[in-house]
Amino acid sequence: MRMAFGLVSVLVTLGIIMLAVSMMMDSTGGVSVIGAGQNAREEAKQIAGIGRDGEAATQSATLQEITGSGGRLDNLLVTRVKPGGAYDTHFGLKVNDSITHINGMKVNDISNGDGSLAKALLSDAYQRQWPITVVREGQQITLPQPGAVPAGPAPAVAAGGPTTAPSSVQEASGSAYRRQLDAIKKAVN
Repeated sequence: MRMAFGLVSVLVTLGIIMLAVSMMMDSTGGVSVIGAGQNAREEAKQIAGIGRDGEAATQSATLQEITGSGGRLDNLLVTRVKPGGAYDTHFGLKVNDSITHINGMKVNDISNGDGSLAKALLSDAYQRQWPITVVREGQQITLPQPGAVPAGPAPAVAAGGPTTAPSSVQEASGSAYRRQLDAIKKAVN
């Protein structure tokens, strides 16, 4: 009799462990908590102005202030882009792109004609995921391109399968993290 109770308790313990593990797994067999954590970490880095390469977004490109008539700031000319840097992976900036608008406003207007402020606002656009408008080879383009998937590191794969969470979990946790980080940022400023 004592042996039967011991066996039942071992089986119940194993059942609880299996239930806990199955609740942490997504439909593909990957651990969804890990995938959500990785996504939150990447999003937090972007909000902090850090690219996937660990460098500050401001260091991922060299920008030249271009003035127009009357000496007013007209645009920011991209003279160098670091491959794999923040502006490369998020916006897809290329050398010779002319940044004319940030979040729908002319560079001169949004920065009050201050080139340093315009460069800082480009970093803000990266952090806040605002669109920018560039002139590339004579064509006006909004970046990042709608539907474009930013290049990034390949997701890690566990023995059981991919570690990414289902998109609904990613979206829910991502927006919750974004709201928390925005609230913290407002409190600090």
